[in-house]
Amino acid sequence: LDLLGPLSLAEKITLAVFILLLCLWAGAPAMIMGSGWTVNPTSAALIGLSILLLTGVLHWEDILKCRGAWDTIVWFAALVM
Repeated sequence: LDLLGPLSLAEKITLAVFILLLCLWAGAPAMIMGSGWTVNPTSAALIGLSILLLTGVLHWEDILKCRGAWDTIVWFAALVM
């Protein structure tokens, strides 16, 4: 770990988004502020993706390169429906 050096800004943002998403998926807002603050897991994922895109951690080109992942998401969504 010493060879890797300190965390970069992008790594810190990714870590913060990861913790935020864990809290949202676990239902922490609903536990703290009541059932009116329940966040849908799909909405939580969109929030996380949006934060990573807006802060520049991810770029749209990076997302478009992962065609297999998007293909899996589309097929999984169709199967779940």
